[in-house]
Amino acid sequence: MQSFSFPQRLTVGLSALLLSGLVNASSEQLEADLRAGLVGDGVITFSRVYEDAQQDVYVAEGIEVTNQEGEVLTFERYTVQGDYDQPTSVSAEGIAMFSAEEAQPLISVASITLANPGMAVLSLDALEAPGYTLPGLAITGLRINLAEIIASELSADLPSGYLSMDSLNAEDISRHAIGLLEVDGVSADILFDAYHAIS
Repeated sequence: MQSFSFPQRLTVGLSALLLSGLVNASSEQLEADLRAGLVGDGVITFSRVYEDAQQDVYVAEGIEVTNQEGEVLTFERYTVQGDYDQPTSVSAEGIAMFSAEEAQPLISVASITLANPGMAVLSLDALEAPGYTLPGLAITGLRINLAEIIASELSADLPSGYLSMDSLNAEDISRHAIGLLEVDGVSADILFDAYHAIS
């Protein structure tokens, strides 16, 4: 059985304390970065933000962002995989955007995954920065409420309908180009009632 002298025990204890502090700091940094990247002039809440050391991930769950117009953006789960400052992947799951008036989402997405994004929370400013390239992007389960989005822009009543996309995969995305783009399973469901069919 290995035994430790007092200095060794002290060193081990301090190391554990420092590592614990780094873990907490990274979880707190994720919350701070999400606040900075998502909130703008609104309010953000989380149900839970934590680090899973066994899986080597940082996770934020139950994210809800509400802007001053009452529009709501929600995420079931946001995950940073690997080193926080240089993650191997970042993913968001269960995304939905709601208007202030509608109970059904304007847009919903099953998942968005960024491959080797270079940061835990990718901003539009970073994506548009000279020399930055996002190696990979994958989107699954996109569903857009066409009537609500178009009606909000045109202030007109339109037939209800949805545009759906099973998946989108892109590689080498920069401000000037996309190296590869693949889209699969695009469909549109538009429902005309009698009123719209006649008019």
